[in-house]
Amino acid sequence: MICHTVPRSAGGSDDVANFAWACPSCNLHKSDQTIVTASDSPEPVVTPRELVLLWTSLDEAMRQAILTIARRSKLS
Repeated sequence: MICHTVPRSAGGSDDVANFAWACPSCNLHKSDQTIVTASDSPEPVVTPRELVLLWTSLDEAMRQAILTIARRSKLS
């Protein structure tokens, strides 16, 4: 599942640099906290820079699939 590194409720954007992967349980635990404050680790598992590098390495079909999933998860 895609979650926001900085939640929208805390001013985070829907820009890909603010996305991170999280299992549903972790995303639920994170709630409206940032990934850093919600985790036991002092640093995010995947930094925004790493996520951008991953995003740019994906082909267009995969990007569109990810965006579709992200949009659907916002509706639920």
